[in-house]
Order: sequence, then C-alpha cells, then structure tokens
Amino acid sequence: MDTDKSGSLTYWEFSQGLKKIGLRLEKSQVETLLAALDRDGDGEVSVAEFVSGVIRQVDVRFGREADANARKARAEQRERERELERLAFEEQQRDAMAASELTAYQVRTAWNKVNRAIAKKGAKSMVKLFNEFDEDGNGVVDRDEFKEGMARLGVKLSRAEFEACWQYADPRGEVTLSYRVA
Repeated sequence: MDTDKSGSLTYWEFSQGLKKIGLRLEKSQVETLLAALDRDGDGEVSVAEFVSGVIRQVDVRFGREADANARKARAEQRERERELERLAFEEQQRDAMAASELTAYQVRTAWNKVNRAIAKKGAKSMVKLFNEFDEDGNGVVDRDEFKEGMARLGVKLSRAEFEACWQYADPRGEVTLSYRVA
C-alpha cells in the first residue's frame, strides 16, 4: 500500500490499496475509514495508526464473539440446571406420592399452594425464609417448625398434603432440614 515508502498512507495510497485487495468503496467511505485510522489528524495513516486501528477492530470483533459465546454457554448451563432441577423435583414428587396416599397431581397441587404463599409473602431470599422457619435458631428446621412455618405463611394443607410436602422437603428422611449452599 505504501507506494512511496514514506511510512504512512495518503488518501490515494489507501484507496488504491483497498482496491488491490478487492474492496471497492465510495470516496466518502474511504474518507471515513481513513479519518477513523488517522489518530493524529495529519491526513495520513502511519504504520502505528494502521496497526492500532486493525488491532482495535480485531479486539472488538473477537471480544463480541467471546461475549456472545460466553452468554450462550451460560444460557446452556442454566438450561441444564433447570432440567436437572425439574427431574429432581419429579423424582421427589414420586417419592412423596409413594409415601402418602396422594396422587402426583395432588402432591403438585400441595406444592403449588406453598409456592404461591411464598410468592405472596414476597420472600426475597430462601435463606431468609428458612431462618424464619427456624424458630430456635439452631440452623435446622424440624417437622414442627416446618408445620408452624407453613401455617404462618397461610398455607392450609391436609395431613396427607403436609406429609407429602415434608417427604419432598426431606427426601432422605433426615428428620430435620438444613440450608446448605452448594
């Protein structure tokens, strides 16, 4: 491109160089591109300005692609996590149903009551809600605290619904619930 070997590109050298590589741009487009690369405003593009401009464009392009790839990967990970949560919920529902005389629909309906009550309360955090259920502050919620917490939320459950919810919340039969952050 630098036909006179001056170390910088004039408008003419720049436009001819673009034509040689197959870019046919309008005069205004060449001027805009030249102005974007000409950082010191002297009307020519030095080697340093040219390299700097190319590097900026490469950084922008690959940065956008990297951001897009990272967003896509995070979305895929969230989708996998949601699917695992759904499968775990279904398994816990089956276990709860097996432990009670309720159908899967009835177990789901009972948990929907709980979820609506939590949403109505506007619980900002499950940790905060857990701490409200943990009346004695020992870090675990026992069966009675769970039942009282449900009542404070305004959840009215039959004995069978409560048993199904407890079985769901305590699938390993540990007799208490603890809040563990994975």
